[in-house]
Amino acid sequence: MTAASAKRMVSGYSKGELRRLGEGMYDSVEVVFNQFTERWPSAEARFEALEALSDGYRALNRQLNDWHLSKATPVAIEESMARAWLGESLRVSWRHGAFKRYGSTADASVLEVPNLQLSELPVLPASEFSHVQTLNLRGTQAPAEQIRRFVGGFTELQRLGLPGTGLTEVPIAPGELGQLTYLDLSGNRLGAGSAEPQRFDGLQSLEYLDLS
Repeated sequence: MTAASAKRMVSGYSKGELRRLGEGMYDSVEVVFNQFTERWPSAEARFEALEALSDGYRALNRQLNDWHLSKATPVAIEESMARAWLGESLRVSWRHGAFKRYGSTADASVLEVPNLQLSELPVLPASEFSHVQTLNLRGTQAPAEQIRRFVGGFTELQRLGLPGTGLTEVPIAPGELGQLTYLDLSGNRLGAGSAEPQRFDGLQSLEYLDLS
């Protein structure tokens, strides 16, 4: 195989994988591909970058599918639909974050998933949602421990909205979300103990807190 043929093969493979992983995005594959090849000029670097992207999406997809199709706790049709919607929202958010570094114009920093009725939230792969800075779960009803675990998957959050979620305790584990500047817990049933100032000691960057 000539060097020119190998180059064409790598380019074709890279473009095909980027198109597959970015399915549904509005950005031109050519724009993303050009940014991708500029960042990873060698064939080896491109393969490694594509493998990392594929591994990340594969892990996310597997966990979302396992959660959505879990038979351990049968769910009503309404919750099944809510799980499908949340799963697709998370996949879209992942694509926006993964492709932002390659010229995507989509806003990857905000994720809005309000008003869901869920008995269980998915476990998110580590570090796959560090691009999300604002998370709004307004009106979403789920057990506090589920919300705590889910929110913990967004390691770089700066703004978190949890109004009207039926919480009776603050769903942030000690040492998590140290960059949070905005926290809305209004419209919940937080007890006196859970709303004491020491409950927020780990949130050193917090500027706005709504407990109304």
